[in-house]
Amino acid sequence: GSEANDLAYRMARTFTGKSVAVTSRNAYHGATTVTSEMSPEERQASLSAEWTRQLDLQPLLRGQAEQLEGSLSAAAMLIVDTIFSTEGIHRAPGALAALKQAATESGALFVADEVQAGFGRVGSQFWGFGEAVPDIVTMGKPIANGYPMGAVVTTPEIAEAFATDTSYFSTFAGSPVATAAASAVLDVIDDERLADHAEVLGGRFRERLFEIDHPQIIDVRGAGLFIGIELGDSAFAASVVDEMRQRNVLIGRTGPAGSVLKLRPPLAIQEFHVDRVVSELTAAIQM
Repeated sequence: GSEANDLAYRMARTFTGKSVAVTSRNAYHGATTVTSEMSPEERQASLSAEWTRQLDLQPLLRGQAEQLEGSLSAAAMLIVDTIFSTEGIHRAPGALAALKQAATESGALFVADEVQAGFGRVGSQFWGFGEAVPDIVTMGKPIANGYPMGAVVTTPEIAEAFATDTSYFSTFAGSPVATAAASAVLDVIDDERLADHAEVLGGRFRERLFEIDHPQIIDVRGAGLFIGIELGDSAFAASVVDEMRQRNVLIGRTGPAGSVLKLRPPLAIQEFHVDRVVSELTAAIQM
């Protein structure tokens, strides 16, 4: 995924002739030198590169604004994780379309980072970007169910411009082993209808989580089997994550303040797994 996002930036820079990469304020897009500079969640502000910019997307994601606030005038690309995981996990109607429009009007490429949201995790829609068709789509770990593989999909026009200007080589690119693994994963997703399963079971999961009665729970949101539970306090969220670990259920936390519990289970989970998580979380959050 890091390598895919790194390559997307190179493509955008070549195609647009500009150099600025714009992300959300709390984004994470990878661990290479380039992508770490596009990942303010992971690095100190003092390490910010001159060619990166961050936008505050919280008003747009929370329905408090209809349009993107901020300039993309120097941007080669606007890249977003399509479930906005590090921004607190949001499925905000119209947000992606507004971002795509803003990028297009500014001459920037709109890049959909599907490393976390793609391949059916967000439900029957399969991809996080929906109707806001991006200029570039980047993919990573879900392709081969964790076996190392990444991919970049773009338009012929962008690909040809990049190929004319430069070349791309990787020792492991086109690996037949990775390709076989990815092909098998796609077969399983299709044969077992895992995207539809994520849609249905994810909806039930969120309904069950909404029923947990605790004053710290502000919201339960997400799509498919990518679920966020916003709590009122980051320290409390950290204690819940640790308590769940003690109960042998692994969850994470995310969001600008680290106050959103992050549930991203395997797509093959069943109802009894949901029962277990809800039961343990109910107990943990009451501690």
